[in-house]
Amino acid sequence: MRTGQSLALEFASLAEKRRIQVIVNPISGRPGGRTVLEGLCGRMQSAGHDVHVYHTQAPGDARNAAERSVSEGADLIVISGGDGTISQVVDGIEQADIPILVVPSGTANILGKYLGTRLDEEWLWQVFEAGRDVEFDVLQQNGTRFLMVAGAGFDAEAVRRLTQRRRGHISYLSYVSPIWETFWHYRHPNLTVEADGDLVYEGPGLALVGNLPRYATSLHVFDRALPNDGLLDLCVFRCQRKSSLLYHALNVLLKRHEGTSGVTYQQARHIHIRSDGRVPVQLDGDVAGWLPAEFKLAPEKVRFLVSETWKMAGGVD
Repeated sequence: MRTGQSLALEFASLAEKRRIQVIVNPISGRPGGRTVLEGLCGRMQSAGHDVHVYHTQAPGDARNAAERSVSEGADLIVISGGDGTISQVVDGIEQADIPILVVPSGTANILGKYLGTRLDEEWLWQVFEAGRDVEFDVLQQNGTRFLMVAGAGFDAEAVRRLTQRRRGHISYLSYVSPIWETFWHYRHPNLTVEADGDLVYEGPGLALVGNLPRYATSLHVFDRALPNDGLLDLCVFRCQRKSSLLYHALNVLLKRHEGTSGVTYQQARHIHIRSDGRVPVQLDGDVAGWLPAEFKLAPEKVRFLVSETWKMAGGVD
């Protein structure tokens, strides 16, 4: 016969049961990621949670899976993938207030590094059990939601070339040939950039719009960026010749690009970028069409689970 205490514990357990949607990008191939994810899912199921795992198969699948998660009443979304997969999920959940736990398994893992996420089963379990959630701004480009960084020009062209030849897992080496080809054969387009209605740049160049300090591997392009300050960070590099790109890249590596000749850094709420030519755009490492592009903040934010000790970085004066 069950006692009142055992019944209370049973009801408490049922009340805490969560529907968890796991979205996996199988071609994000960070070593050990699959083993860690399987262990984490097993522990969630053993704890009585309702765990559903979905593997993406084509571009846009992560966004569609996130939309279904909302309609099916998910309490938590676990993402195993790279920055592009995370961006698609953020786009898919729209106004739903569902927290996200990131299991980084991509190449760059910009967001995972910023959140201090470890590819460690025990660490992820502790965040799931006792972590806290933080709110980040969500960016929009022509209506598509994304989270970290957009590029128009050189970097987007390199992403476009990589996407065309991608046949599975990618590594840092996968970027070498597309970047090399783009460096030698791509002509920097003339861009017109407006921030909050003011013309801030006009000429040949590369434009980046961001929400986090870090870009790519360890490039701190947006040192003033905070993901919850309600502002977009814009950085435009004037590129009149190939040597200009190398000059800017060196200054970014040395963290001395802001304020140097040929660099425009601005914070704004609305950014418009256009060009007379056919200029590609990338969002969080995925191809996203062509200019013109309008960037602004979405009205809703997104929540991520982090460790109790995590501290937000950025916002350098």
